[in-house]
Amino acid sequence: MTPADTLLLAETIREAINTGYTLPLDWTAVKSRVSQAGLTGEALMESLDAIARADYVNVQLRANDHVSHYELTRFGYTIGITAVVPDIDEVHKRIIAALINDPPKDRSALADLATQAATDELIVDQLLRNLEDQGLVGTSRTFGGVKVHDISPTLHRLIN
Repeated sequence: MTPADTLLLAETIREAINTGYTLPLDWTAVKSRVSQAGLTGEALMESLDAIARADYVNVQLRANDHVSHYELTRFGYTIGITAVVPDIDEVHKRIIAALINDPPKDRSALADLATQAATDELIVDQLLRNLEDQGLVGTSRTFGGVKVHDISPTLHRLIN
């Protein structure tokens, strides 16, 4: 990745953190921030193409390079989060410690864990998805929130 690609991915992740979700994102807000840093025109479109080809984002373009849909992929989040949150490993440990020591009991798991770990809900959500993929927790996701269940007794190994 070029420095321009890294900037675009980092600002995309910042937008996701600010909004609390990875799709769809406000392309105008991302474009504005990278433009302030000097990434515009053809260079911007080149970086957008590069991070899309790398599967860091999903993008739909219309005529004249108009972005009609923009979203961050889980892979893009994983690749770029350390540029935005350099201490992400420590943040993850705080979230896991909160899961172990005071597991959320209702559908407000994202908010509860984010508050306990002093981080953003998107970071909690992405970690929970990864832990679920590894079989270390189970989650129930509805429009009413996220409930955590089936916490593995081996989860503590990730923080020791």
